[in-house]
Amino acid sequence: MNLPPDDDSVASRTMQNIAIILTLLLLPYWALIPAHVSEPLRGRIGVALVFVFTRVGHFIKTSAMTQMLPPKAIFEAFPQIWALAASGKLRVDTERVPLADVEAAWQRHDTPGRRLVITP
Repeated sequence: MNLPPDDDSVASRTMQNIAIILTLLLLPYWALIPAHVSEPLRGRIGVALVFVFTRVGHFIKTSAMTQMLPPKAIFEAFPQIWALAASGKLRVDTERVPLADVEAAWQRHDTPGRRLVITP
């Protein structure tokens, strides 16, 4: 029998997730200072770790994630998205950057609205 979780267990899991996210954000920021990693890169590493953590959560906790955005809503949106993309109204401005130049690319501030695509 599946009983709904009580408020205390939900609050406890929520606080645990917040602590994990803050640790993932801040630990690389502070821990990489002795290695002389630039401040922006340390911040980006922390953000990347948070993205990995939340992405893994989407695969492990699929039922909780589908409650937030039901698959039916996603599938109903697909035809509209494909139609916009096919008509050229939905575009993503990208810039290809070689992997060898990734550190310099991350430090750039001249790419608002553009997505960097890292290539081998």
